[in-house]
Amino acid sequence: MIHSLMNQFKKLFRFAAQELKAQRQIQLFLIFNLSIGIFGFLILQTFQQSLAEQTRAKAQDTLSADLSISARRVITETEIKNFESQFQFVQKTQTKNFFAMATNGTKTKLVQIVAFDRGFPLYGDYEFLNKNQFSQKKMIWIDTDIPLQLGFDPQNVQSQKIKIGQANFEIADIVVKDPTRTFKPGGFASVIYMPSSSLAETQLIQEGSTFSQNILYKTNSENIASAAQKKLSQKVNDTTLKFETALQDASNSNQVLKYFSDYLGLVSLVALGLCFLCGGYLLRWVFLEQKKNIAIYKTLGLQNAELILIQIIRNTVISIVAFGISFVLVIILIPSLQNVLIRFNLPIILALQLKSSIFALLISLFVPQIISFPLLLEILSLSPNQLFHGEVALKSKNTILWVWLLASAMFFWGLTVYQSQSIKTGSVFTIGLIALYFIFKFVLSIFLQLFEKLLSFFSWINRYALLGIIRRQKSTDLVFITMSLAILVLSLLPHIKVSIINELKPSSTSNIPQLFMFDIQKDQKAILFNLAEQKVNKKIQFTPLVRSRILKINDQNYERFDASSNYATREQDEEARFRNRGVNLTYKKNLQDSEEVVEGQWSSSVYNQNANSKLLPEISLEKKYAEKIDAHVNDVMTFDVQGLEVKARIASIRQVRWTSFEPNFFIVFQDGVLNDAPQVFLSSISNLSLEQINTFQSEAVAALPNVSLINVQQTVQSSLIFIDQMALALQVMAYLSMFVGLFIFIVLLNTQIRERISEMNLLQILGLSNNDVIKIVQRQFLFLVTLALLSGLSLSLISAWLMMRYIFNLSVSFDFYSMLFIGVIIFPISYLAVYFGLRPLKQLSPIELIRST
Repeated sequence: MIHSLMNQFKKLFRFAAQELKAQRQIQLFLIFNLSIGIFGFLILQTFQQSLAEQTRAKAQDTLSADLSISARRVITETEIKNFESQFQFVQKTQTKNFFAMATNGTKTKLVQIVAFDRGFPLYGDYEFLNKNQFSQKKMIWIDTDIPLQLGFDPQNVQSQKIKIGQANFEIADIVVKDPTRTFKPGGFASVIYMPSSSLAETQLIQEGSTFSQNILYKTNSENIASAAQKKLSQKVNDTTLKFETALQDASNSNQVLKYFSDYLGLVSLVALGLCFLCGGYLLRWVFLEQKKNIAIYKTLGLQNAELILIQIIRNTVISIVAFGISFVLVIILIPSLQNVLIRFNLPIILALQLKSSIFALLISLFVPQIISFPLLLEILSLSPNQLFHGEVALKSKNTILWVWLLASAMFFWGLTVYQSQSIKTGSVFTIGLIALYFIFKFVLSIFLQLFEKLLSFFSWINRYALLGIIRRQKSTDLVFITMSLAILVLSLLPHIKVSIINELKPSSTSNIPQLFMFDIQKDQKAILFNLAEQKVNKKIQFTPLVRSRILKINDQNYERFDASSNYATREQDEEARFRNRGVNLTYKKNLQDSEEVVEGQWSSSVYNQNANSKLLPEISLEKKYAEKIDAHVNDVMTFDVQGLEVKARIASIRQVRWTSFEPNFFIVFQDGVLNDAPQVFLSSISNLSLEQINTFQSEAVAALPNVSLINVQQTVQSSLIFIDQMALALQVMAYLSMFVGLFIFIVLLNTQIRERISEMNLLQILGLSNNDVIKIVQRQFLFLVTLALLSGLSLSLISAWLMMRYIFNLSVSFDFYSMLFIGVIIFPISYLAVYFGLRPLKQLSPIELIRST
């Protein structure tokens, strides 16, 4: 039995090999096409998996613990004992983190202070310039960039003193390697480490001061840490407390990079989808070329199941060869790509993971079989007689085809969700592509109907060229839609990149503040106001900050959200971050320029409880925040404000432009409610020269050492450097997509030309000159390429606007230069493809025409 099956399989494999050999040129096109898509997908998988593995490997070093309990307040000893009764640990330590100003008497700099207890760090190999490890001496350990920014020699740090708050410190050493520093754009402040025993001397931690307390535990087991985190998250409803494992912390530290990587994954899926769309066309072309062979096989007695198995074997061989080529190319190119990442300071170590290879192999094996399914149905429904007469029609299989289309759409949706880690993004992406397919199909049908009505106004050559497009509706649809989608993707990427950069990049007319101040005490407002007026001639305003936590929404307890499962979508991660955080409140009468009410009505009046004791104070919520906590206009929220329970009604929802760098809050109270609550204040100053910035910083630190000042301009520049670095990889993917798209143009143009060879040869026999025949074909594809270019570029503008407005919540900027570049490069390539594709016309003869029929 086994021997008989083996012989049968060998026979079928021999048939498949003969088919591959007989149509070498088409098969090579198909292999090359699939290789490009698989190569792009595999490169992106390598990028994403390398980042994930790198994050996992450094997770403990990044957090300096297996488990962390943190809060932006003091965690009481009673709370700590209750937490520690829930799990076992072998060692613990604590840190307090906050921002402060450091000065050496001549220059001033914002720094992040990390005040550590004994035993710090639990994990991580810190490297020091002079090998002086952390200790409990009254000394500080500083980042490598602090000597340069404060203007002293890093080789003689022991002779320098730095003042932090009210205390002067000697420098113990320079930290040349800090494993807790992660790859994120928000790390604008350098770090200074000091023992907790020295913290009181600085007098920086006062009532209402902003700081984070972190209790770090070593459990020696990832499972113990994960179980403890999940248990504590479920039992403790206080959202000001944060329970995090090493892997969760490392993952959250790279949120921007993760979003960027996920977006690139979606782009790679578009490139892969375009390749498989083109591959489906090539497979159908191969099938049509094989009709006579299939008829012969059926006549000789081959069953439908055997014919289908031949097609499956052929597709499998093509997939394996295409994957092999892609795999080898990735192996060869990884060292070069790694050098590019190093050159542009992208700290990602590329390594091809087994998981990535298996995933790409499964896709390359599975997708061609899905694409071939309608062709396999046609084999079942066609008789040898129909095949000999060239009648290829699918009858009574519409239900199965619709099931196939639905299954294919669900498969692609699953890939997009997996790549983007977001059900919302994956769904929007898939639905958007399907919608674009029908939009492009509708646009083409409108143009073809218009052309058909205007045929009489064209010359004979143009009329015949247009009729050739109109009469080949199916192939015209495929070529036009594929070209249009490719052009849309190519032009969409530059729009998104330019929009993000223009949103963040300050200009000479920008109102982005240059100095941002926080931790201002109530009695310090007048001092700071007078200082700004005297030193830089600016009148500053103050925004109050009141710490609280949410107790209830509509009398329902506001409980912690647990997203600690092995696979959490992007929406679950966001919901967890929004719900499991402390809440900072503010109050004011008027909206800022960066805010806009999108629902409800803004409360500009002052709340007076004596006027109507039953009337609740009103609040306004930021739109995205309201969505994440499932709050709506007229809902009632209950807050714990420094031990006092406060109820308020949601009166409005605001859209906030966070990149304005103005003091904005998720929740804004009506004026007159929180005015007497314990609070600190924020402020900012705009339109200062560099000299004024330095002067004001020095004077403010000398007068008010507890007030922290951030040079927002430097922060923005740091963000721009990060964006430019990320844009490099985006640009590489854009070039890859362009290469894929241009190859698709060439393949489709050549296949369409080959379909027209017999018709063009017949025209030559009937007396038409070779030049006229070439003009007909050239103008056919000139019409198609022009329509695809106009449609793709136009819809890219609309798609970019919708994406930036409703997904990124940013204003859109269009990159018209890239659009022009795409148009300029596509026309010459299309012309060359048509020119070389038409060369066989010169060698055709009536005999060839007879053979081809």
